Amino acid sequence: MIKLVLAIILAGLVREALVAPTIDLQLMNTLRQGHTANILITLKESSGPTLNQIKDLKFQNRGQKLYEAAEALKSFTANSQKNVLQLLSQYQQTNSLKINTFWITNQIGVKGVDLQIVQDLGKFAEISKIEEEFFIAIDSPIDLTVIDNLQDNEEEFQWGVEQIQAPQVWSSGNKGEGIIVGTVDTGVRYTHEALRGNFAGEYGWFDPTVGILTPYDPNGHGTHTTANIVGRARNEGVAPGAQWTSCKGCSMQQCSQIDLISCGHFMACPTLANGSYANCEKAPQVVSNSWSGNQAYLWYYDIIEYYHFVGIIPVFSIGNSGPACGTANSPGDYDNVIGVGATTIDNKLLNFSSVGPAAIASKIKPDVAAPGAKIFSAWHTSDSAYATLSGTSMACPHVAGVVALLLAEHPNMNYNQVKGALQGGSVPTAGTGKDCGKIPEGTYPNHHVGYGRINALNSIRAARAML
Repeated sequence: MIKLVLAIILAGLVREALVAPTIDLQLMNTLRQGHTANILITLKESSGPTLNQIKDLKFQNRGQKLYEAAEALKSFTANSQKNVLQLLSQYQQTNSLKINTFWITNQIGVKGVDLQIVQDLGKFAEISKIEEEFFIAIDSPIDLTVIDNLQDNEEEFQWGVEQIQAPQVWSSGNKGEGIIVGTVDTGVRYTHEALRGNFAGEYGWFDPTVGILTPYDPNGHGTHTTANIVGRARNEGVAPGAQWTSCKGCSMQQCSQIDLISCGHFMACPTLANGSYANCEKAPQVVSNSWSGNQAYLWYYDIIEYYHFVGIIPVFSIGNSGPACGTANSPGDYDNVIGVGATTIDNKLLNFSSVGPAAIASKIKPDVAAPGAKIFSAWHTSDSAYATLSGTSMACPHVAGVVALLLAEHPNMNYNQVKGALQGGSVPTAGTGKDCGKIPEGTYPNHHVGYGRINALNSIRAARAML
């Protein structure tokens, strides 16, 4: 009889352990000291089956697919999250909580929780895990030189745009017209002379942290990267005919995990700047992400998979942690993104550009490389300010710009076709005698520059031959 009772008790304990969410120990230590914290709640139910139900449906156009996919996931997550949200809404009446619901990843971000809230959340069987939000540091500016009140000499600064032969694509009448490029960064000075003419407008901006309704950039990084893609002054942009949209996922010094997830959702289905009236048809065709951190960390993977589902091309910088092998950062080291390394004006790998093999299955990373040393672009300090900066953050926009040129000519290209055209059009770099993962730098693809340094004209030709 005693054995039977013990067996029943043990079975109950095992069952409770199976259903109880995993709670981050460091988070609990923080809360037990009387502090509050920002948390990310992940529900057990996956959105995968919901997407599988609609993946074979025929849609009239991209806009309809974006809308139907978002509506399906929003309906699914509303039901999956309802009990948890009911508890949080009760606490919200007495606590200063900021709650974000995420329909792609089936997660809830909550800022300002205390110990009691987390303990109560720990009783929900539908929760998989509760983690403290993490932050990704923004690298200090490298090779920063600020220039203002320039003379009307536009040609001497933009070596990267020239080297990848973007002007030769422009001469055919293609400057990226009809394409919207999204950036997730520190914001944008939207009144800058290089950017004010092609802002996407009312569905083109979101600030998940502060909620300021017009684009701004206290750092400069986001203004620089955005203008490097679509800037219309002084020949700095690779695709100056494209429009831009931006989400402020990063502050002056770091990027918030919750804000980056918010930005991933905004890019998939933009809203007005106040977060209302979602219009998925306004989603960009390509999203440029000049941020990275950690390795083999798959926290952003589901958002990227959703991008693939609805036809958004993800481009990520690979990081500035080189030159040692195995330094490629996430999400740029994912197998489902275009990870970008940086090169110099003499066509060599930038000495601190992160390199592979990727920590995930030792895959080739970066996928391609692009100009990233002393890149000239718009700056945030005035409407006529410019700056030079170095890093893979500057290389990533070059690739995003070429993607915009490809899509302007072939709007129905999918991710694999775009990636194939980029890789097929890339050119060799000047070797430095290094090898990583037993692949010499002179063999392509390799773990230093992937398939080589991008070339816009070659990629356009590769796409034409492919399609």
